[in-house]
Amino acid sequence: MWLRIAWPDSVFGLFSYGADVVLVDLAARLGAAGLAAFRVMSSAVSVVWVIIFGLASAIAILVGQRLGARDRDGHEAFVRAGAVLMLVGSSVVSGMLALFPGLYFALFTDDPEVLALVSGTVALLPAMTLIMVTELVYAAQLRALGDTRGIMYVSVLATLCGTVPAAWFFVEVLDRGLSGIYLGLLLGWIIRSSAVWIRFRRTVQPAR
Repeated sequence: MWLRIAWPDSVFGLFSYGADVVLVDLAARLGAAGLAAFRVMSSAVSVVWVIIFGLASAIAILVGQRLGARDRDGHEAFVRAGAVLMLVGSSVVSGMLALFPGLYFALFTDDPEVLALVSGTVALLPAMTLIMVTELVYAAQLRALGDTRGIMYVSVLATLCGTVPAAWFFVEVLDRGLSGIYLGLLLGWIIRSSAVWIRFRRTVQPAR
């Protein structure tokens, strides 16, 4: 049982975080300033991700308990509460980062070229945040049911058909620089969110 749940999660992690290697390579092609800006921007995404993923983990645990108890009202109440907390907390942080990028990014560098690159890219963060929240709300419920295989399929699809090729296209073909990498990430999250929602509709809702 544990292996059935664990191995898909391992593949999920391999594709989700392994894509970062490709993105780092793309950033390195932008030069030293581009690579530095990518890592600084990644730290901003990580700050938002910690909020979203932490609350999604809580949703998965609490929803799993309610599903086991066949408590539909409790299940939906925890999802609503978690989604609101996730959305408000992450949106406030991403909004502040987008509106006042200098306050945060100056903690890492005073290089004007790096600051200009990240300041021009961080405007994408609020949109990424909304998509990530949407995906994690549904993914948490799938995890509560032990559907790590579905999450694995979604991760492979989004990485191979969205994030990696899109980031490459935006950077190498359209010459969008650092913003091209994050446009690729945004597209990957849109695919991931859509696929998870479809999986949710086909598995969780019919079971209610």
